Amino acid sequence: MHNAVYMENSRNYTSPFGYTLTLSDGYDIQRSDGVTATVHYHPPRTFVIAVWPEATQNSN
Repeated sequence: MHNAVYMENSRNYTSPFGYTLTLSDGYDIQRSDGVTATVHYHPPRTFVIAVWPEATQNSN
């Protein structure tokens, strides 16, 4: 994937449902409309795709 960037800095994410998670690594990906998400694997069985709040400000 040409637009995936490895992210090493810790960031805090809060889902629209109030679930909070600290992402300490993962891959940032960006769609053509500018929406950014972080893909993170938390062993042993958790896979997270966090879409950042700034994405809600984009209009289609």
